Order: sequence, then C-alpha cells, then structure tokens
Amino acid sequence: MIRRAHETTVTGDDGMEAPGWDAIDGALRRLYVDQPPLHYGSVPPSFLGGRDVLQGLSAYRVADPRPHWHFVTYGFSELHAKETEDPAVSGFGFELTFRLAGAGDTEPPPWALSLLQNLGRYVFSSGNGFASGHYLDLNSPIALGRETAIRAVHHRFRARSRPARRAEPHQEPGWRGRGGDRLRP
Repeated sequence: MIRRAHETTVTGDDGMEAPGWDAIDGALRRLYVDQPPLHYGSVPPSFLGGRDVLQGLSAYRVADPRPHWHFVTYGFSELHAKETEDPAVSGFGFELTFRLAGAGDTEPPPWALSLLQNLGRYVFSSGNGFASGHYLDLNSPIALGRETAIRAVHHRFRARSRPARRAEPHQEPGWRGRGGDRLRP
C-alpha cells in the first residue's frame, strides 16, 4: 500500500543516513526551489514484508510550460549504503522520472503511483533494469478495475542527454524516463 508521508525527508528522524536519498532530494530542490514534494512511502516497506519494493515516490505539481505532475522514484539506486559490488553503479543504476499532463487536482492520480511501483516490482523480481532505448508494453489497461481510454502504454526509456555529474557517493546516476533529462544533479 502506498501511503502519503507527512514528512518531506526521511533522514535525521531515525538516525539513519541516506546519502542517496539526500542526493535525489538535493537535485529536486534545485529544480523546484520553493515547492516541497508530495511524498508517498510504502506501508509496510518491502524489508518488513510489504509488497511495494520502492522506498518512496515523490510528486511535484508543475505549472509551466504546461500543467503536469512530475513523479520521481526512490529505491532503484542505493539510498542508504553501498550494497552492490560494482563501485561505479548504485543498485540498478537508475531512478525513474515520469511526467503526466494535467495537474488540476491537489493530489496526483493513484494509478500513476501504482504504475511506478509495478515497474519496481518488475525490475526487482526479474533483475532486469531499464536502459536507453528500452520500452515496456504493459499489455493491459493503465488503471486496473477502471474503464479507461488508455488500454496499453509503451514507455520509452532514455538516458540523459548530457553526461551526469556524480549525484551519490556510490553512483553515476542514470535518470531515466520521459523528461528525465531535465533533472540535473
């Protein structure tokens, strides 16, 4: 279950350091200077038996150039400590960003949060990450249990258009997804 968090940060409260999480937050603060994110965490988290593998999702309501929601994942990369053997890659080596046209509501549509968690479940269960040029056909309605005009979605994943600066102590990030090249760590 994805639940809206009341705090906009996860570090400091429990004494755990999260340099990867802090690096993502720092990049987003530069992009959305005075706007705190709407943050959604997994309850219970996957390490306590929860179904959702991503540790969090943030959503930003954006007005220009057109109203939209900007979603960012937390959990494909190593947020707390280096766990994988490759010193140049953090976790799966990416986080996802997703931009959804229209931002008239005060909360983002729940299906968008579920979509990102479903992509997380796919990556964590299969071990297959996403890289530039990959796409994924969902083969189903975008919002299960609802009649929608959108019956399938093709996601085209792409790497940043410019080389990334180091965003985490243990990674050269690969921000992926539509609009991901706008996130400049």
